[in-house]
Order: sequence, then structure tokens, then C-alpha cells
Amino acid sequence: MIFALFAVAIYVFALLDKRYSALDGQITWSRGFVSGISITLLVVVPCPFTQLITHYITTPDFFAKIADHAVESGYMKREDAESYFSLRNDLIHSAFGEPGLGVVRSSLVAIFTRQKNRA
Repeated sequence: MIFALFAVAIYVFALLDKRYSALDGQITWSRGFVSGISITLLVVVPCPFTQLITHYITTPDFFAKIADHAVESGYMKREDAESYFSLRNDLIHSAFGEPGLGVVRSSLVAIFTRQKNRA
């Protein structure tokens, strides 16, 4: 949840910066949306690589430990936890879930940061 707020803040600050520095204080929804999609692509493209590095080098036992914790806490059965907390599932989520969330974030933030000339 905290990461979601941080991500939205990045989109807002980036679109406001674009509006004031490159577009003389004006930005349409479509221009903001396209800029938001650009941010999404910059974030999503390296995600699988960073996840692989994290899984194989930094914390190779992360999924096993989190699955154990879910089972010990009574949240999941062992089979469900092992299938849910896996590198395969995490890569699928990053390949499909993150781009979808990026599109939603881009469209919503573009609505709130748009501004037309009031002259």
C-alpha cells in the first residue's frame, strides 16, 4: 500500500514537472496519459530482470520463507502457498499486473494534473 502511494506521487510530480517545464503550464489529458505510459514503460521493462537478480542473488530463499510464514500463520494451505509465492507467479504478475496498474495510474493522474489555458 505504501508503495502504491509512492508510485502515484512519482506520477503526479513527473506530470506536474512536464506541465510546468515543457508545456507552459498547460497539459491535456491525452498528453498527460502518454507521459504516464512512458513512465510505466520505464518502470516495467526492467522489472523481470531485477526480480531475477533478487531471487537468485540477493534473497534466493525469499519465496520459501514467505510461503512457510503463510502456512504457519494459518493464512494458506501448503500447496496454495507454494504455488502463490513462486518466482513464476511473481514474474507473471510483473508482466501483466504492473502494466495494467500503470495504465490506471496514468489515466487517473492525467485527469487531476490536466490544465488548459484560462486566457
